[in-house]
Amino acid sequence: MTNGTSQRAHTVDTIDGKHHVFSHFSSGTFQGADTYISINFAINPITFVNEYLALQNEFGITPKVYIHPECKIITPFDILINLTEREQSGLHNTCGNGFWKTLERYKDSYGIGRISFFYKKNEFWMEYLNNIEEYYKYKLKSIDLDFNGIKAHFINDLQFVLDHSFIIGDEILKIYSNIIFENGQGLLIGRQNSRVDWDFCTPSNTGMRYAYNIIENNIINADVEVCYVSRTYLTRHGDGELINECGVEDINKSIIDYTNIPNACQGSLRFARLNDEQLIDRIWEDWVNNINPTYYFFGKNKYKCSLMLTHWNEKQIDLINIKTCNLCDGKIYISDGKTKESVRSI
Repeated sequence: MTNGTSQRAHTVDTIDGKHHVFSHFSSGTFQGADTYISINFAINPITFVNEYLALQNEFGITPKVYIHPECKIITPFDILINLTEREQSGLHNTCGNGFWKTLERYKDSYGIGRISFFYKKNEFWMEYLNNIEEYYKYKLKSIDLDFNGIKAHFINDLQFVLDHSFIIGDEILKIYSNIIFENGQGLLIGRQNSRVDWDFCTPSNTGMRYAYNIIENNIINADVEVCYVSRTYLTRHGDGELINECGVEDINKSIIDYTNIPNACQGSLRFARLNDEQLIDRIWEDWVNNINPTYYFFGKNKYKCSLMLTHWNEKQIDLINIKTCNLCDGKIYISDGKTKESVRSI
């Protein structure tokens, strides 16, 4: 897990009928993959506990989870302020998970303990939460809730995270021969996009930067496939720019998205036509801004760029520009169904 927090969820369906929206755990969990939560992913103990128990109770899976000791922690106060500010603004510009507010709080040096802090100093947990409540006190005064009860419940959730995970850094990657770095949310709304509207973006890098840094600092002589993933049409939740926006009926009137349902924080899912030349430009910009030429030509690992186009069964596009652009020196994949069996290279 390389960016964001549990708001960047991925839906997985299997041929034997399993269905789950993975948010705090690897999308490869059904295939037996372990989960490593890297330094750029913020821990949300509330959603961690809910998903862990769901995987156990619904599928009989006990996930094996490693967490980087410097991971930031999202608290209920960050979530409450996130939701309150959205209601006051009247905008649909948040997932409601408190990620933006958490990063702002750490920047202001309030409640800046990382996951390792809690692992070693549990006697200070309530004091830690009291400091965060004080940080937000002027914004919380209009909220009528049992904050002491919320803090006590959160401490239980945090203890659950620590009891069901291993705190360890990137060195854990050395014991695995096959590693998938799982990003989320899309190049158009990431902070690496120089043209992004900051009111309607995510405060993490949604490209390959975080994964690339981990790879180059910890892995040698690896063949790395960087696979960019897109639907054959564009979507986004929330307000803000959406290039080539149109109605869902202009894509395929039969589309039903069961994961991205309308909600108060983000509004309804929006649709747009995919411009293949713009897609190539976005991928190329991320690629050249992150691959260090020294490594690319002479160094530690070999990188290839691939592209996966999903939802081929809902909308097909002309691939001639993509096939001839000289960007994808790896593979081009398409998927025309919900399960891994629907994926093929072309």
